[in-house]
Amino acid sequence: ARDPGLLPAAHAARGALANAGVWLNLAAREGQAALEAGARRFALTLGRALALALLVRHAQWSLEEEQDGRAAAAARRFAANGVDLISEADPADTAALTAD
Repeated sequence: ARDPGLLPAAHAARGALANAGVWLNLAAREGQAALEAGARRFALTLGRALALALLVRHAQWSLEEEQDGRAAAAARRFAANGVDLISEADPADTAALTAD
């Protein structure tokens, strides 16, 4: 993104992807239970980060080629609804959710 109005959304997508990678490395060291407990949040974060990156790319194109700010508005709104769903999970909750 080159448009200043799209930079926060682009940074949110990159940040979410980076945080997901960090989480994956940490969870892999903790074991299968930690991976399983966070797999949904990880997958949703990856999907939302990719969706936002594509929205930002389209918005930049639309601003340059069509002089239309609607796609940029959509990208900003999507980013405002949260992209990074990775969070610290309570170990007790993880144990309860992964118990047989």
